[in-house]
Amino acid sequence: RTSPGHLLIGSGLYPSQSGILNNEWYDRASHRPVSAAEILPGGQRVTLRWFSGPSFAQRLHRVHPHSRVISISYKDRGALFLTGPDQDEAYWWDPAEKSFRTYHPGKSSWLDAFNQYVSSFPAQTPAWDTLVIPDPLEARAFADNAAWTTGHVADKFGLGLVFPHPTRTLEAVFNSPYGDQLTEELAEQVAQHAHLGKNPAGDPDVLTVSFSEVDLVGHIFGPDSPEIRDTFLRLDQTVARLLKAIGKSAGSNVLWVFTADHGMTPFPEVSQHRGFAAGRVKLDKKTLPDGDLVEAISEPY
Repeated sequence: RTSPGHLLIGSGLYPSQSGILNNEWYDRASHRPVSAAEILPGGQRVTLRWFSGPSFAQRLHRVHPHSRVISISYKDRGALFLTGPDQDEAYWWDPAEKSFRTYHPGKSSWLDAFNQYVSSFPAQTPAWDTLVIPDPLEARAFADNAAWTTGHVADKFGLGLVFPHPTRTLEAVFNSPYGDQLTEELAEQVAQHAHLGKNPAGDPDVLTVSFSEVDLVGHIFGPDSPEIRDTFLRLDQTVARLLKAIGKSAGSNVLWVFTADHGMTPFPEVSQHRGFAAGRVKLDKKTLPDGDLVEAISEPY
């Protein structure tokens, strides 16, 4: 899961140490479902409700109190958990407002202009088409119209089932490689306006960028789809632009770290195609009197 995975990467904390056991869970004390990414606004630095430290940002600031730690992601949990609480700023996409936001609202005046650019992006961007045609000799490259794709992939966000995928809405944009492109462009803006790498106190600055589209595209089309291949190819180009931009603004004294927080299992139809015993289990949803949902696995499971 994204929240505990990002915390483990950045701060080296397991759920039993951080208090973050999932992206969401039911809190018995408050009698309500809660999100791991709940913030406590008003702090000088980023503060999270459910986290128990020490986070990467907290430990860095103990040694280098003037370091600037900034995180960026499409997902709130991607931005809030990679360095954890006590980071100086975090940027993430707010689906309700349909704009990027920060922990400290109103302190980034340039962000309004960037959000205006994002809002016009779907109308000015061509449909998502594949960069390359998959090699027909590659056994793992499934056809774009394979039965397992058209039979079990829903038409989500108006993307359609095959290339080219329309991206006429922001929801479609942020479930395609274009979302990573916008995240990278935001990272360039942040590095420029915060003058990262040019800390007047001489302390090291930290910028983390969590790209979300491999996960989102994988959930929609599957990790063996032509779409996920194309997403990786485009992410490679996106990361190259970020490397070039940071190298230009911060110079050569930069340490880069690359990793991922989790993988993804194949669609069961793909596993069947490869000769493994696999299938789908239908879940019946039963509503209790208080409105909670219980998912009961159908017989005979």
